[in-house]
Amino acid sequence: TRQLDFSDTGDRLFAQTIDRLLVLDGSSLEIERQFLGYGSAISPSCEIAAVTGGTDQYGTAIYNTGTGKLLNTLPDQGLYMAVSADDSLLAVSGDVIRLWDINTGRYLTSLDTGGAGFGQVIFSSDTDLLVFSPWDGGLVFWGVP
Repeated sequence: TRQLDFSDTGDRLFAQTIDRLLVLDGSSLEIERQFLGYGSAISPSCEIAAVTGGTDQYGTAIYNTGTGKLLNTLPDQGLYMAVSADDSLLAVSGDVIRLWDINTGRYLTSLDTGGAGFGQVIFSSDTDLLVFSPWDGGLVFWGVP
């Protein structure tokens, strides 16, 4: 397992394995849903999952974690991603950080990493700030446009 997250209420557990995101009932630990893909990001509300490298091997699928419904597909993928607190934006880490509108699927902008390469990304709780931590260390901060 590469990533584990409980929802704030503890009613769901999210587990990213090598090839799928599992959504488990937080009490019984029974699997409720599975989404194929090697990378994922769960929104702070736990209502949205961005899953990359799954059924659409060259894109990222956006799902409602409660219903399993596919909400959108974006033509981008990355091992490190983040969903904003308001469930509206997806940041994808690569040679640059790319920002996407989750609802419309529209590409918004790229943020230059200065050649730092891949790394973790996270939005602030008000979605005004994006933080990037490259694999070689340090922190980079951007105001979200």
